Amino acid sequence: MYILEMSLLQKGDVILTAERAWLSKGVRISTWSKFSHATLYVGSGSYIHSDSKGVHADNIQRLLFKSKNHVAVLRPNKPKYIDATCVFARTQIGKQYSVKEAIRTKKNLFLAKEQNRQFCSRLVAQSYADAGLNISRKIDYCTPKDIYKSSEFHEIKNCIRKAKEEELDFAHRYNPLEAQKQITNSILRYAREIAGCDIQTFEQLTDLVVSTPSIDAQIADFMTNSGYFDMWRYEYQKNRWRYDYETLISLNVDEATMIETCQREVENASERLKLYSFSLVQHKMSFRNVNLKYIQKHTELYENLVQMTEKNLHVCSQYLSSKT
Repeated sequence: MYILEMSLLQKGDVILTAERAWLSKGVRISTWSKFSHATLYVGSGSYIHSDSKGVHADNIQRLLFKSKNHVAVLRPNKPKYIDATCVFARTQIGKQYSVKEAIRTKKNLFLAKEQNRQFCSRLVAQSYADAGLNISRKIDYCTPKDIYKSSEFHEIKNCIRKAKEEELDFAHRYNPLEAQKQITNSILRYAREIAGCDIQTFEQLTDLVVSTPSIDAQIADFMTNSGYFDMWRYEYQKNRWRYDYETLISLNVDEATMIETCQREVENASERLKLYSFSLVQHKMSFRNVNLKYIQKHTELYENLVQMTEKNLHVCSQYLSSKT
């Protein structure tokens, strides 16, 4: 099995793959392409994509391939669009996948018939278009092949290698992101049921709760009971070495590997801290006069994420300082 070399990937890279599912095989045949799926790498080992479970984030270290020919990494020629592209992709998390819309790529259509739905290549194209970069003539109905042929990207070679045994083991272990997908989908499904409207993302859900305070307690309680506001605790408890210095230095790892790991952790934590801090400030500013349980729970969540990430950054920076 093969795996992508994460250290060679950059935020904003588009990863095209040849999936093995019957639907993906159909996409390859109908578009005369060897690729059937498109994903957007948003950094820190995370990528966002749209599949049968909807739009969600996944871990690049769990993405395995049978052949080197089953993947291509494309990098945008204009990096100034990358940050805004990744921001838009995150706003799409939760949106349902539309088979009908994906099939319509075979027709000569330009504007989406179902605006509130996604499929893989539309997600990538719309994310870049929202940032100001049109990567295809047909943004709403582009295909993985269209992205591969786009003049806005260049291919990065030699990003894939044989997976090590420990990497294969990790890829097949329990994946907390699968539980996160189920929780996210259940919340949005519940919101659609009680509101009677097509709520597809948390951005839309927030607008709904603020404009309809009568459902505030119902939504907030459902999210609390689903475990949504406590998902961060799994990471905090599972990987204590990231947040406790004594645990970190007790790991049975050679110094060179530890330094490399801590450097990567500092880089990733710095990126996450910007994201969480911005979300927290924006949330407090936007809803400072809104007294809703839903808003309160989200504010507490962002505060916990900021504190956890600050600990991660402090612990790994402390180790690196001790070696200089």
